[in-house]
Amino acid sequence: MWGSPGILLQGDGPDGAEVLGSIDFAPANALPRLRTLPFISLPAGSAFIFCLRLEPEQSRHQERRLLHKALAELKARSANEAYALAGSFAESAAPDTVQERGCGLLSSDLLSANGFEQVMDNGGMVLMRADLRGLLSFIGQAKTVVKRVLRNEPTPSPAAWTRRGTS
Repeated sequence: MWGSPGILLQGDGPDGAEVLGSIDFAPANALPRLRTLPFISLPAGSAFIFCLRLEPEQSRHQERRLLHKALAELKARSANEAYALAGSFAESAAPDTVQERGCGLLSSDLLSANGFEQVMDNGGMVLMRADLRGLLSFIGQAKTVVKRVLRNEPTPSPAAWTRRGTS
C-alpha cells in the first residue's frame, strides 16, 4: 500500500482542528488521466504532485511549506522524481479562481523556486520535474544555515576538534 495521498495543513479552530490548506500527490502510474495529456509518459517510480489549496487568509509561505513537506514525504516513500503541471493562469489568478478551475495546475514560479525544472511546454500547461535524490538534503542544509543565522548559534570551530598539546 502506498499510503496517504496528500498532506493537510491544520490550524486550531473553535470546533477543533480546521483545514487551512492541502496538497495532493500519488504515484504517477496511479493517475490514468495523466496518460491522456499530451506529455511524455512519466517514469515508473515517479510521483505526481497536484492540487495545492490554501485558505485565502494564509500566507504564500505556507505554499512553500506544504510543497516541501510533500517532497519530503515522497522522498520517504522512495520516489526519485516528482512531477507537477504548471499553468500560466496559476501566477495571476486568485486562489479561489485556481480552485474553480479544478486545482490541477500549480504556479510555475513556486515550482521553479523549489527545485523543479521545465520538462515540456504544451501551450498553457508546463510539465515540471524535481529530482528528489539530492534536493531534500540541500533543503535540510539550507534550513540549518537559516536557523543558525536567525538564532545566532555559533558555527562549530575546527579548533574544537583538536586536542591540546598535539599538532
